[in-house]
Amino acid sequence: MVSPDKMCQQAELALVIGSSNMVYPAAGWPEEMAALSIPVAEFNTKPNHETRFFQHYFEGNVTQTLPKALGIPEEECVPHPPSHSQSKKH
Repeated sequence: MVSPDKMCQQAELALVIGSSNMVYPAAGWPEEMAALSIPVAEFNTKPNHETRFFQHYFEGNVTQTLPKALGIPEEECVPHPPSHSQSKKH
C-alpha cells in the first residue's frame, strides 16, 4: 500500500473540496503539494487559513463551481438523488 505522503508527492493535481483544512495530517497535504509545485485548486464556500497556498480558488457551492471549472455543461450534471427521508417506500 502506498502511503498518503507518497501519493501526495506523486500527484499531478489536487482538488480540495469543501474542507476547513483543520483535521491533520490530511489538512497539511494540499500545502505540501503546493510547495512541490503541484497545482492545488480549492472549491469552498469561503476561504480558510490554507487558501493562500493554493494556485486556484473557486468560491461558492461545489455543485455549481466544480462542473463549471471542469467545463461540464449544466445540462449534463446529474441532480442529487433524493435523501432517505424523501425516498418513497415500496
